[in-house]
Amino acid sequence: MLDMCTRVETLEHVIVASGSAPDGTLSLPRLIKEGTKDQIENPPVASDPVILCFTSGTSSAPKAVVHNYQTMLANNRIAGPIYNMTRDDIVLGGPPFTHAFGICVLNLTLMVGAASLLMPAFTAPTLIELIEASKPTVMFVAPAHVAACLKAGLLDNGDLSSVRIATISGSACPPKIAYALEKAMPNGSVGQMWGMTECFMGLHTPFDGPADIRCESLGGSTPTFEARMIDDKGSVVADGEEGALEIRGCSIIAGYFNNDEANRTAFTGDGWFRTGDLACRDTDGLVRITGREKDLINRGGIKINPTDIEAVIDNHPAVLMSAIAPVPDDVLGERACVYIQLQPDASVTLGEICNWLRKNDVAKMKWPERLEIVGQMPMTPTRKIIKGALAPG
Repeated sequence: MLDMCTRVETLEHVIVASGSAPDGTLSLPRLIKEGTKDQIENPPVASDPVILCFTSGTSSAPKAVVHNYQTMLANNRIAGPIYNMTRDDIVLGGPPFTHAFGICVLNLTLMVGAASLLMPAFTAPTLIELIEASKPTVMFVAPAHVAACLKAGLLDNGDLSSVRIATISGSACPPKIAYALEKAMPNGSVGQMWGMTECFMGLHTPFDGPADIRCESLGGSTPTFEARMIDDKGSVVADGEEGALEIRGCSIIAGYFNNDEANRTAFTGDGWFRTGDLACRDTDGLVRITGREKDLINRGGIKINPTDIEAVIDNHPAVLMSAIAPVPDDVLGERACVYIQLQPDASVTLGEICNWLRKNDVAKMKWPERLEIVGQMPMTPTRKIIKGALAPG
């Protein structure tokens, strides 16, 4: 760390939190003991802006999100007991600290005094090697992290025995992915969490619940949060029906930065935040994300949700990952195009994809009508596909 002072011009001080402070560093306990006790002028308050985050921008331009101390930290304190974390835990966060997901994981780790295990740029082998070498006890990953390890055959042979809790979040997770990770964790359980840059952690599965709840749903609302599903007319839908997910709670932002149009459309008159996700809730109160409103394909007036179709295509042996997006059509308005990143040395045709969907009982009206092979799927730092960057060649 001291060597970095010679290489990073802006790094002026290295502060040692505990133990003896080597020459050239400052001791935090000594600074606290000997520091000035003068009253701080204009002290910070909970409503002060503290951080500017940006949304993922998977389907449109990223929006600037202003969090204050209240919205950034209250959610961690409320959600902390769900994870039952202590200072003895080692927490591996898959998402980068430059994104809200990574910031949330880091703050949660700091609040309980646990150790934060840093992951270099992601590859499936690197992730498994890091788990085997550093023995994390708690892990936060995206579905794409797990899917890459599963596709590479690394979950079957990797040693994940140290992990007692693994949270999957960042995008909709096919149950197959969650079950595969739990099978690879002999001493742990998998759960799911739904969140957004605008609110952090909003839905959780209970880690002590049965596997079908943890692997096939998002559970229920985080304490102090409320969630509802709304139809096109603004009415709450019945249990089991799909609707637009709206939430409200303690950590939702007051508004976007310098974006009046986004602020106007994001909030309802009665204080709910429009997430842009589609979801349904069963009679037991369990929520499942079914897609994104902006991802719907309007084919001749019929709205097609690509999420479940992509999950089926991702199971094809030749496919590493897939994304379905609309392409303009003079007659129908939009048609579905599937973008596929292939497994190494694999190939696939549109006919083979449609035959795969037929074998998996996907209605013909939902089949893609165009195939584009991409060398590398455009991804956000949290391993979500950027559909807005996909365009037919």
